[in-house]
Amino acid sequence: MDASDLKVFEAVARCGGMNRAALEINTVQSNVTTRIRLLEEELGVQLFVRNSRGVTLTDAGRRLLPFAQRARRSGPPRGGPDRRAGGWRAARATDDRIA
Repeated sequence: MDASDLKVFEAVARCGGMNRAALEINTVQSNVTTRIRLLEEELGVQLFVRNSRGVTLTDAGRRLLPFAQRARRSGPPRGGPDRRAGGWRAARATDDRIA
């Protein structure tokens, strides 16, 4: 997980849907959906409940949201590990702050 994953997560949570978040962050819906799916797989938890009208946060998603909001406010990460080097591992599914 890296800061950009958290920013995508935060946009989906704030906008209430993958398509609306994609429009806001100037990408396509399939990219947003894939990033969220990969984030959920990495953390081992479902972050959103999907329905025909959009998405709502699960308990795990609500616990992750404050971290994502901080990532959004902080801008791009500087000097930290990137996805190729193993990504940001600060918030794992085994960490009781999220899962």
